[in-house]
Amino acid sequence: MDPNCHCFDPTTRLVLNPAAFTQVPQGQFSPGTPFYNDFRWQRQPIENVNLGRIFGFGQNERYKLEVRAEFTNILNRHYYAAPSATSLVTATTCTAGVPAASSATPCTAGAALTGGYGFVNTAAGLGAQPRAGQLVAGFSF
Repeated sequence: MDPNCHCFDPTTRLVLNPAAFTQVPQGQFSPGTPFYNDFRWQRQPIENVNLGRIFGFGQNERYKLEVRAEFTNILNRHYYAAPSATSLVTATTCTAGVPAASSATPCTAGAALTGGYGFVNTAAGLGAQPRAGQLVAGFSF
């Protein structure tokens, strides 16, 4: 599942397919590679904007008024937390309590995901805070 496709709903779909992975028995080495080059989380850019101006006035511009506006997450992007990959044996849980048989949409209709391998928590992303701004003024004499 590609979380950058704008078709991803973390409340109904898992990012990681649990059926694509197997749990290695204890005491044995995994036949897979230690690093998968095609396994990446979504790109999460953030835009911050700062605007400022210094106004000089008085004799020889002795007095200065500095005005600044600072904005964080100006495009109000939403960022998802990284998917849960703690344990492959963790069962998929839904609000209705009954997971469906399909791994693409693991919960029955009307139910939301609450945990499991590949679960994305929608409340703890990097940009969970909405855009913010502040106005700063300073006077020097």
